[in-house]
Amino acid sequence: MGCLPRAALLLAAAMLVAASPVNTNSTKETRLYVVDVGLGNAAFVVAPSGEVMLLDTGPARAAQRVLAFMGQNGIRKIDYLVASHFEEDHIGAAAVIAGKVPIVRFVDHGQSVVYGKDDNWWKQRRGPWFREGMSKQYDQSFDVYRAARDKARHIVVKAGDRVPIAALDVVVVSAAGRAACRGCPCTDADVSLHPKRCRFL
Repeated sequence: MGCLPRAALLLAAAMLVAASPVNTNSTKETRLYVVDVGLGNAAFVVAPSGEVMLLDTGPARAAQRVLAFMGQNGIRKIDYLVASHFEEDHIGAAAVIAGKVPIVRFVDHGQSVVYGKDDNWWKQRRGPWFREGMSKQYDQSFDVYRAARDKARHIVVKAGDRVPIAALDVVVVSAAGRAACRGCPCTDADVSLHPKRCRFL
């Protein structure tokens, strides 16, 4: 089975936005929605079963935008929140969202591999994008995410695992730097989504 990197998944999602509002109780097809969070990712997948998966949340400042999208489209809970990695632009809004709507399961690769690294470590890896205090900001953001995650079910995934959503084949193609197939991205927790039925609009 081929693997679909996260960037391709989000590009496919952008082409699959349905014209009508989400009805999580009667959806007969897989629907994907990308919420413009400015920086980072936030993509909803609504399965034919009505289960909802959110791929990343965007940064903390985007939380109200994500919640507004949910309210406008009748999404009352998130069955699976999949965090691709633990940087603020991908998990920053999780705690605020979790405080407003139920998140049943958090899905990620477990512990952060960069938590507790100092600014020198970040500077070596970020070069011109480094900002003073980056290490502290990262750790604080992860602490907030982890506190929200601890209040829900937590599924730790590794490459090759599946997220058990009815009528969808959601495969973890990489997690914690290990890939499930040649050519798959090797970041923290990328998924390949293979819906059984899609409608292109």
